[in-house]
Amino acid sequence: MVDSLDDSIMEEREELMISPVDEEEEELIISSAEQSSTSRCIEDESNPIIRAPFHFVQLWAWERFANLQPKPSLIYRGEPRVARWHKVKKLNGVDPRSVIDSAAGIFLWRPYAIATVKNWDISKFYKEREEYVVVAPKMGREILIFTRLIRASELVV
Repeated sequence: MVDSLDDSIMEEREELMISPVDEEEEELIISSAEQSSTSRCIEDESNPIIRAPFHFVQLWAWERFANLQPKPSLIYRGEPRVARWHKVKKLNGVDPRSVIDSAAGIFLWRPYAIATVKNWDISKFYKEREEYVVVAPKMGREILIFTRLIRASELVV
């Protein structure tokens, strides 16, 4: 149920943002199903298969391994955190495998809960301790959008 025009516009934006990802995930699922049906399931650790859109894996790594990060862009008020990585220049001469292998002490387990980014208010989304929150319209627009994007959903193929 849409309460206002702003809500319907936000829902349309969310659908536009999520639909390309869903299409990519569907292609990955189909291709991995085809591969697994035509070959035996022999695990080869020297050639891992990443079952996610690569840009998500790359963002995940950049957020957690400081040695792999290119210089992030500034986030302007109202922009999502992922805007830090828009049009950044890649690092040259970095071996990701060696960085990951030697990163035990510098791995960031909860990078989104650390105030490392300017112009990004983490206090609304990441508390010091876990807490159960009932999301309602009075919580504010940002929280509602955030909740819609992280809610559990099932991909039907």
